[in-house]
Amino acid sequence: MSAGITARKIQPEFRLDFLPTHCGEFYTCFELGVYRVMDLACPEYEGGFWEFFETSNGSFFIAWDRESSVQMWWRDNHFHGEMSTEAAGIAVSMMVLSDLAFSCDAERFSGKFAARVCARSHRSWIDLRLYRLNPVRRAARECLPGRLFVCTREKLSRQGGD
Repeated sequence: MSAGITARKIQPEFRLDFLPTHCGEFYTCFELGVYRVMDLACPEYEGGFWEFFETSNGSFFIAWDRESSVQMWWRDNHFHGEMSTEAAGIAVSMMVLSDLAFSCDAERFSGKFAARVCARSHRSWIDLRLYRLNPVRRAARECLPGRLFVCTREKLSRQGGD
């Protein structure tokens, strides 16, 4: 089913509009969330350039632009292993999309606006999940179980965050 889903790298001239198109007003939350989760999960990550990808089913992810694979460690589900930077980018993007889907609440946003942001994040998470289910992306599958993973501030704190 998902074997036909492909990803294409976004060309430099389209990068500025890419995240706002997919994340709306929360594009900085998504981008900073990815950098933060990667910093927590990958001991060798010290920043760098990230490539943007769009999948043929309408989702997206960003991946650290690095030639070699990386060691990833998710304490909450006891995963520790080597992944390609694409697989790591898919996993981290899914965690942040999950967090965004649950972080829009009535205290900060109006109901219709929050529902739209949550629906967009949830749809992107589902579409990206289908993309990662491709057999070539085994490492991304192993570190993220089929259930929704919510990367909350509390979990980040337990992992050595703020």
